[in-house]
Amino acid sequence: MEHIDISELKLIGQGQNGKVYLMGDDKVVKIFPKEKPFELIQREYDAVRGAYRQGVPSAGVYGIISWDEGYGIIFDYLHGETLTAYMEREPEKEDLYIEKYVETIKKLHGAKAEGDCYADNKELLKKGMEESSLSKEEKRKILKLIDAIPDRDTLLHGDLRTNNVLIENGKGTVDFLQGH
Repeated sequence: MEHIDISELKLIGQGQNGKVYLMGDDKVVKIFPKEKPFELIQREYDAVRGAYRQGVPSAGVYGIISWDEGYGIIFDYLHGETLTAYMEREPEKEDLYIEKYVETIKKLHGAKAEGDCYADNKELLKKGMEESSLSKEEKRKILKLIDAIPDRDTLLHGDLRTNNVLIENGKGTVDFLQGH
């Protein structure tokens, strides 16, 4: 595994799951918080790589790296802007942007989640319920709803919002994937 020094890289983005640094003109590295277990980083890498190979509109992925405090993943640098930025700048074109958003998400959610790198989201939701501060009755009701969700073998975006779709050359690209 390659080790990199991020001190010389330019920070270009930051989100809930890490920071993104520019590596040259065409690659970025997503640096995860040091608390994030390697197993989850490996799962994200495998999931994005698998989806990309299936033709899902997502960034190409090139490998996992280590840095002084943890791990990161190298991706293609997507030069586009978020769908949110487009919609705020050109509200008169909102219908067109929503159409592109739906088109992109349909491609994502229609792709098969092949292999074992995708999390079982129903199990993740159940675990979250066990660890929540809700009452036993609230947990029971929510767990019943979770159990009623049909089992599927397709990809699922775990944080579906317009900030997670980039538009580049008129096409939508999704930045994060999960299995269902």
